[in-house]
Amino acid sequence: SVQRPDPPDSVYQSSKETNSSQNVESAPQLEVANLVRASLVVHARSFIDTDENLDDFDEGEEQAITRSMSMSPSLITKRYQQALCAIEAKNWEQVSYLTHANPWLMEMKDVRNDQYLIHSLALYSGGQTADQLSIPEELVMNMLDYEPGVVHRLDTEGYLPLHMAAASGNIMMIKVLGEKFPAAASVQNHDGLLPLHLAVMSCALYAT
Repeated sequence: SVQRPDPPDSVYQSSKETNSSQNVESAPQLEVANLVRASLVVHARSFIDTDENLDDFDEGEEQAITRSMSMSPSLITKRYQQALCAIEAKNWEQVSYLTHANPWLMEMKDVRNDQYLIHSLALYSGGQTADQLSIPEELVMNMLDYEPGVVHRLDTEGYLPLHMAAASGNIMMIKVLGEKFPAAASVQNHDGLLPLHLAVMSCALYAT
């Protein structure tokens, strides 16, 4: 039989250089994807266990965190948009389902206006009419229990969630948010308006 000669060393070297260049090209793509994901979702909690206590997170929360970290930026944005649409449609059952299945939604900031879901919830759940279901207080409390810090978050116009609740005549959320962050009553938005001013203005639009 005829033995085929071994390929020259240059072939192996060329192959190694090609594989190396492909790895170098893929690395920036992964880095960009991670940066996009980080810019879309701002987590206030640390997932790194520094005290060797494995009981910090229950199994359900740990699984939810793992799922959210493995999602693509487009899917993360899609879930957030679904939650926003459900809030605007006052579909509280769907909002409850989405936030329960994807709890990270409750601490996600909209990069367009710096608003969290609690801002939209406070705005769109007010001004209920007779044929609309009132927002369940349990839904609001679950959101605030999961991420208490959202009551302090200002959007790009200087609105706290309490401003939103006051502007929409949302009595239940005014009470809840006021109890969670009493000093919010003294915070002015960028137009110099207090929540009280917006509540008075809302009286002309909503029955209280």
